[in-house]
Amino acid sequence: MTSFSSPDADRRLRAAIAASLDAFILLEAVRDASGAVTDLRMAELNHRAERLLGRPREALLGRLVTEVLPQVRETGLLARAIRVLDTGESLDEELRVSGPGIEAEWLRHQIVKLDDGLAVTSRDITEGKRVEASLRASEERYRLLVESATDGIYRIDPRGIFTYANPIASRVLGMGDGTIVGRSYLDFVRPDYRQEAIELYTRQIRQRVPVTYWEFPALRTDGREVWVGQNVQLDHRDGEVVGLAAVARDITARRAMEEALRQSEERYRFVTEHSRDMLARLTRDGRFEYVSPVCESLLGVGPADLQGRRFDELCDADDVAGLRAVHERLAARGGVETTTLRMHGRAGTPVWFETTHQAIVDDAGGAVTGFLTVSRDITERRKLEEDLRHVQKMEAVGQLAGGVAHDFNNLLTAIRGFSDVLFQSIRADDPRRADVLEICKATDRAATLTRQLLAFSRRQVMRPEPLNLNTVVADLARILQRLLGEGVTVATRLADGLPIVRADPGQMEQVLLNLALNARDAMAERGGTLTIETAVETLQASPEARHAPGRYAVLRVIDTGTGMTPEVRARLFEPFFTTKPRGRGTGLGLSMVYGIVTQSGGFITVDSAPGRGASFAIHLPAAHGAAEPARPAPRSRVVARGSGTILVAEDSEGVLVLAQRILRDAGYEVLTARDGVEALDVARHHAGEIDLLLTDVMMPRMNGGELARAFAAERPDAVIAIMSGYMDEDALRRTLDDPETPILQKPFSAASLLERVSALLVRAPAA
Repeated sequence: MTSFSSPDADRRLRAAIAASLDAFILLEAVRDASGAVTDLRMAELNHRAERLLGRPREALLGRLVTEVLPQVRETGLLARAIRVLDTGESLDEELRVSGPGIEAEWLRHQIVKLDDGLAVTSRDITEGKRVEASLRASEERYRLLVESATDGIYRIDPRGIFTYANPIASRVLGMGDGTIVGRSYLDFVRPDYRQEAIELYTRQIRQRVPVTYWEFPALRTDGREVWVGQNVQLDHRDGEVVGLAAVARDITARRAMEEALRQSEERYRFVTEHSRDMLARLTRDGRFEYVSPVCESLLGVGPADLQGRRFDELCDADDVAGLRAVHERLAARGGVETTTLRMHGRAGTPVWFETTHQAIVDDAGGAVTGFLTVSRDITERRKLEEDLRHVQKMEAVGQLAGGVAHDFNNLLTAIRGFSDVLFQSIRADDPRRADVLEICKATDRAATLTRQLLAFSRRQVMRPEPLNLNTVVADLARILQRLLGEGVTVATRLADGLPIVRADPGQMEQVLLNLALNARDAMAERGGTLTIETAVETLQASPEARHAPGRYAVLRVIDTGTGMTPEVRARLFEPFFTTKPRGRGTGLGLSMVYGIVTQSGGFITVDSAPGRGASFAIHLPAAHGAAEPARPAPRSRVVARGSGTILVAEDSEGVLVLAQRILRDAGYEVLTARDGVEALDVARHHAGEIDLLLTDVMMPRMNGGELARAFAAERPDAVIAIMSGYMDEDALRRTLDDPETPILQKPFSAASLLERVSALLVRAPAA
């Protein structure tokens, strides 16, 4: 690798600052006539600072900090920064910023005194604020990178007594300059590390080990504990070992980066080689002259392996042309550019990097002689961004599903209602009654599908009720064979005496359907058998068990598919985890199964191995004292007659005509309106009483909730009921002034509408 010579240290230091992913700003003090500092003025800044502040260098130089970032005065940061000039103590804090051209929302500043000014290192931490888990990991890496201390130098004799210590070493240990001489270094080592220290130094002296590195907890004289990292070297005189010389650093502080940038070439090398970012120097044709050792952990390739190789050899083939174009532009005009690249190391796994490329310009001729690059691993950030986009996509799908369900429920209401009317008009011996009955059954199945759409879009809450899992399996098994295809054989084994559980029937159908579809995918190549069975188990209490003891109803879904490895099985219920090809699976199906089972008070286990298929077992606790709900009795075909005036507000033409037809045929006087505004107008022009307002929720101009409030104010004696095919009842009631307002869920039949209306008018108080 090319070494960095001392005459070039300052130039390379400036180039490193310019190429850094952080913003650097030098500020000079602005004083009043009395010499007091009143403000700070921008004296120098790098390219990253220009981008961060959204203005070119020429527009920022000479400007007051309070003009560019008024927040520094409002938040008190200006006063704290001025205090750094007086005390010399560094400042490290975060600041929320805004202003013309400023893209960042949060900045993190490190401020240190430099002559009569301040050196400010700023970093845009907005993205990290948004992705908190990633922020904490990034902050920790950043802290470990920059929180190192100023070097201390000392000597000890073979007995371990300090013979020299510079002032920095003394301050690290909490003592005044020079007062450490004559004391034993063991006085400052935590007791549980003292034996290790003795063995380390004794072995180094006896075996003539030139240099060792050791980290240990040091005890300051004020009682505080600090960690110290030190390089210890043998001290020779006339061939004899007279002691040990050490360079020590307080590795709990945050000054290492600033001190390294102000120190000699060796300090600069130390910082680059301990950075979490990969720093490299390239020739003009893009070959490595130097690369920091972190490349070993990031790419699995050591610095020696990269020397002389082209930078673009590590890049993904799709990124090579763009990288070469960047270097061609920089070679032509100089400057800095930042790109996003995928690199492939020894393992072949792609790693995403955000790389800043800085042209190195020859001081004498002004020609570009090479490039400095700083590459940061952003693979985890890219993954989080991809997951976020996936969540947003699934949320959009959920909203679409809810909207479709709303419109579909209106259609189903009209279909089911007019089918009921038609059914009632046909003689009992007419064969067409069977055809109409099939239409009614089809609308019931479609209504079930709509409820599943509403559940997927999170617009229907879980409603547990006494349930027999055998009933769920029997009802769903009839359609599973058609759904799974000819290559899969569906078999059921249902246990007698299965205890009743408390669960949402629709949600349990969703659980069984998801597990069946997952099994179908596992048997896609060769087909197989899907077995659904139920059983009764009594689980005993044990220290290892995570479930409560007692009787459980068990639902097992067993397939003869490819099976799973232990690694896949361990992550099976994680959201977004899928083994299916990209675009063919969301990774949400089994996580939804896990959530439903857990919310129902049960637990789920998996038994699987490669080539052995998979067996999912769901355990739901028996519901004490609960009885299986009776099958609903066939509805009477006799339509109850009624009297009174009903105002129906509904924007769906089919539902409005249906409700008007059913209610008028039953003897009611019916007023109609297509939205809330029209309904109020109809009510105001109607001279007689209105006994019942029946209104849809979602309507143009004025929705059902707003109509209900206005109507109740004008006709307080009338009954108000809501029709809904969109939201769950709990969410809907929270939007109404009266949480006891009756709700009629769509789709409804003619009989259910008349029964509900009759019940409401019977309960209505007398005028």
